[in-house]
Amino acid sequence: MLWLRLKNKDSWIWFLSLLIEDLSITNGLPWAFISDKQKGLIPAIAHVLPTIEHRMCVRHLYINFRAIHVSLTVKHMLWAAARANTIPWWEAEMEKMKEEDLEAWKWLVQRPPKNWTISHFHTRYKCDLLLNNLCESFNAAIIDARDKSILTCLESIQMYVMLRMANRRATCGKWKHPVGPRIFKIIEKNKMGAS
Repeated sequence: MLWLRLKNKDSWIWFLSLLIEDLSITNGLPWAFISDKQKGLIPAIAHVLPTIEHRMCVRHLYINFRAIHVSLTVKHMLWAAARANTIPWWEAEMEKMKEEDLEAWKWLVQRPPKNWTISHFHTRYKCDLLLNNLCESFNAAIIDARDKSILTCLESIQMYVMLRMANRRATCGKWKHPVGPRIFKIIEKNKMGAS
């Protein structure tokens, strides 16, 4: 947990230095960061961990995108391009967008594809996440605690995490299979599709 008065490159460098030490990161190659464009974060990552892969949360990219390009069709095209897992597929999706809305295409090609589309992510990472939902969910869960004093905030977060873990453990005890019901349905659907 970190409290900062302001978020700028220097404060991010300080935070990242602590994170590197805590996680014993010796080089950035096995790591990928996904973020929304926090002020100063991108240059700080490039400064502290120049070899790390930095990805943009596509939801945050889309929020900036839709401020200018409101078409639902173009929204779906952006997500299709982000989910494309080969470069030719990505190029085809981008070509469709170019034909549909040239200005939207121009806006998107200004962003390096290595930061937001699976097709350009390095293959050494076994993670194709496009969103930082985990962080967003956690931040939403602790929003009330964040306005409290530091100790009270930390106690609230500790209580939240303990209750969540206890509830999850109780729920997992009711599973009929070694994986959760939602995952089991996906596996069964994929098995049916494969046969």
